[in-house]
Amino acid sequence: MIKVNELRVGNYFNNIHGGLGQIKNGEAIDKSEWYKPIPLTPELLITCGFEDFTHSQLPLWEMPNGFMIFENIYEGGNGYSVQLMGKFDVQLQYLHQLQNLYFALTGEDFKINLS
Repeated sequence: MIKVNELRVGNYFNNIHGGLGQIKNGEAIDKSEWYKPIPLTPELLITCGFEDFTHSQLPLWEMPNGFMIFENIYEGGNGYSVQLMGKFDVQLQYLHQLQNLYFALTGEDFKINLS
């Protein structure tokens, strides 16, 4: 279950029936039991546009296009850690957390299409 205060327009989620959903503009978000988080997986990171560099010492994922908002994403603990500016590690387990972090850092939506 996702806390409703973690959801913003554009976030993807699994609905209570097992289908994929996305928060639309003007949609009322009031029942947290309707929203199930989408776990981050290697396949999902590739779908999101990350490149797999797991052949290096650590399993690293980098964004393509040369714009490196994250220095790297590596598997660890309970999901993934995002390294920012070589100093901060942010723990992520779910797609909506990645979307929200990207938005907080850039002011832009994380452009992916899962439908």
